[in-house]
Amino acid sequence: MREQMRMQKKLNRKKEVRRQIIALIVTFLFIVFLALTFGGMLSKANTPSEQSKLSYKYFRSVMTDYGDSLDSISSDYKAAGYHSKDIYLNEIIKINAITTDVIHSGEYLILPYYSNDFK
Repeated sequence: MREQMRMQKKLNRKKEVRRQIIALIVTFLFIVFLALTFGGMLSKANTPSEQSKLSYKYFRSVMTDYGDSLDSISSDYKAAGYHSKDIYLNEIIKINAITTDVIHSGEYLILPYYSNDFK
């Protein structure tokens, strides 16, 4: 009887050691997986081609002249980064809280634009 208990304890110890070894292996593999995944992401984020595509949004103030209209201003100042003149015009209207199509000479409008330079 005593011998059986000793054998049972020995088996239980071996099972526990196996579980711990498996847990260590799984943990190690998980850490390696995370390191490879995030390491690859970080190296891609620092490539020069990705950095050259990065652009920052800025705003400038422009004084309107006689004969200017919202349409002409959006045509003249349409910034790269906008797919169409209408999208740019709508953003100008929203930024400046414009409620009518009439603008007057000497008014200042805030116009958005994009630049690759961080200012």
